[in-house]
Amino acid sequence: MFFLLYLSGLAQKPQVGVIGELDLALDSETAPPNSMGSSFQYCEDRKAIAYFNRLTKAIKYFDAKTGKGVGQTQFAKQGPDDIGPDPYYFHYHNKDSIFILSRGTNFSMFLMNSEGKKLNTFHYSSDDYSKVRYPSASTLFGALVVRSPFVYIGLEISDKGSQNSMAPIIKLNMDTDTFSYLSDPLPYQNIDLQTTVWNNFYYFYNSRIAENTKNGDLIVSFPLDHNVYRIRGNNTEKLDGKSEAIGDFHFLRRKRSETYDPNNIDVRSIGTSSAWYYGVIYNPYLDQYYRIGMAEKGMDTYKRRLAGEEVYDPVQYSVTVYDSEFNKIADGIIHGREVLFARGIFVTPDGLCGPQHSLKGEDIMGISIIGLKK
Repeated sequence: MFFLLYLSGLAQKPQVGVIGELDLALDSETAPPNSMGSSFQYCEDRKAIAYFNRLTKAIKYFDAKTGKGVGQTQFAKQGPDDIGPDPYYFHYHNKDSIFILSRGTNFSMFLMNSEGKKLNTFHYSSDDYSKVRYPSASTLFGALVVRSPFVYIGLEISDKGSQNSMAPIIKLNMDTDTFSYLSDPLPYQNIDLQTTVWNNFYYFYNSRIAENTKNGDLIVSFPLDHNVYRIRGNNTEKLDGKSEAIGDFHFLRRKRSETYDPNNIDVRSIGTSSAWYYGVIYNPYLDQYYRIGMAEKGMDTYKRRLAGEEVYDPVQYSVTVYDSEFNKIADGIIHGREVLFARGIFVTPDGLCGPQHSLKGEDIMGISIIGLKK
């Protein structure tokens, strides 16, 4: 009897997996997502998925149930409403508030509306980078949290310890166009940063912020840290955020110099094999957090492939689901053939979402929906 009850308990334990999919109908101008930049977001007021098409500097909207195109916001490529030469991150707050980050604008953030009109420009450049790295915002997701009149901006962590004396998070006041850095949480306090890889492996340094829109918590995640950090009011608390599939992080055996060859075989081996976390994202419709990570690959895979050997070592993602107090609900592995989180991470009322690995023809982009299966 006990054994049957035990098996019954196992059967009822929630499992993480693909629970659905949605096909987005693309037009002739819309290209698949690029890895450098945010790509998708669910828009509550439109009941639509917003997709930033970098090819045309436009946000395309797709019905969240049917996948059909339902309009776009076209941004100007020059003139007073220009959003800069290289827009790489957008945050859709509502129809009248779309925030854009763009490279080549001296660390400016643009506030736009759905007609593509520029409503305001905010600035977050500093005169002193001795204690902080230059404020390059993280990419893909989790770089902006809007709590009017404040905007929180998650930045890249520095690979120099002296530049990590403050949290890599800016709090910008839109009323005064002034900003400050948060004092906590400090990143990578127990890591010798001279044993990490840098340059092309920016994903080891993207800090990301998730906002619980129901209780006001902010959850901060760093790629090479199993813990996460909850900012609740004026207090910062360290929480266990370890995913079962994320094992040891890989580091260089010898400290690297300040400058080094990014094509160094040892550097490339670690950069392509180490586990790391993308970050945490909150789903307000299910009142759940997801922590997404890249599972560890073989340390010798890169060298073996470089030597011409065919090695089966597929991309696998870790997805861990937490409740609103960040208590773990379930852990899971999602195979890279089912979703490509490197090209987009967002949530809808149905679950955690990401684009599929390849287009289903020239005019269809598949979206996988990840959630709890029983």
